[in-house]
Formats: sequence, C-alpha cells, structure tokens
Amino acid sequence: MRVVAAIFFTLVLLVAAASSLVLVCMAPFFFDPPGTEEQLATWALVGAIFSFPLLCLVAIAGLWIAAFPAGRSLWWYASLALPFLGLLAFFVAGSCRPGFF
Repeated sequence: MRVVAAIFFTLVLLVAAASSLVLVCMAPFFFDPPGTEEQLATWALVGAIFSFPLLCLVAIAGLWIAAFPAGRSLWWYASLALPFLGLLAFFVAGSCRPGFF
C-alpha cells in the first residue's frame, strides 16, 4: 500500500514541480519596476520561486526512501512538508513586497 501511495504522491509532486517551472521562467520580471532590485522581499520571493521545484524533487526522494521498511523514519515523512515550506516562504515574501497581493 505504501508503494501505491508513493507512486501517487510522486506524480502529484512531479506535476507541481513541472507547473512551477512556468513561474520560474517569469521570475526575472519581478525586477522590471525601478528600485525592486534593492528590496529584500523581492529577492526572497524569487528565491522561494526557484526553490519550489528543488524542494519537490527532494520530497520525492524522501518519499521513496520512506516507502520501504529499511528507511522508515519520521524525518523522511517530514520531507513531504518541504514543498509547503517553499509555498509558505512565497506567501510571506509576497506579503512583504508592496503591491504584490
């Protein structure tokens, strides 16, 4: 049953990582308005956008390690929360940037 769940979550995370690549391609446009390259919130926002696909791939690796009995550990199950940390960083940095939300 764990392998079926691992296949399902792998597909979900791959779709999330692939769809976020469109946003990664658009991230340089956050620096178009004058003065945004000095704002720390803009840099944090772009960092959160770039980190999301990588966090999805790390979560997939942790998921497959946790799917088998030898690697069962709460730390590997916690790796599934990594993409949510990237989303949280995105919303926190976006709320600090004036006019983003």
